[in-house]
This record gives sequence, C-alpha cells and structure tokens, in this order.
Amino acid sequence: MPWTDTSLPAQPIDVSESLAQLTIPTLVYNGAFDHAGFLETAHELDECLPRCRRALVEKSGGFPAWENPSATNALVKGYYKSIGEFV
Repeated sequence: MPWTDTSLPAQPIDVSESLAQLTIPTLVYNGAFDHAGFLETAHELDECLPRCRRALVEKSGGFPAWENPSATNALVKGYYKSIGEFV
C-alpha cells in the first residue's frame, strides 16, 4: 500500500534542457485562479519550451475547460488558427 510506504520520495529529474529542444508549438493555459503551484509550473514550461504560448482563462480556477468552456474553446481555436493547424 503506497500510503504506508515510509521511504523518501525520489527526487524530481530536471528535464528543462530536453524541453528546450522541442520544436512543436505548445499551448499552456491555466485558469486565472488556479493553484499557485500550477501557475508556477506553467511559467516554467513557458520559459523552457521555445515555441510555447501561455494563457490564462478568466473566471476559472483549476478546471478552465469545465468552468469557462466558451473562453477555453475560443483560446484553443485561436491558437490553432495562429499556427495554421487543425482549423
């Protein structure tokens, strides 16, 4: 049972150098009221990924696609149009 395991967790692996080599366009979005740790992770991804676009979805927290679907859908559709894919 994992919750009774008393061993120390493994240290996270730094993958920022590998992420910097990715060339695929990437959209990273959060709800404007998302958890601070998730917002920080999105910022770090934006810093590492060379073709990253970061966005905040207003009036939403940790589940923007559920909390504000029209804004999230508009964001994703606009992103795809901007990169000339899937629209």
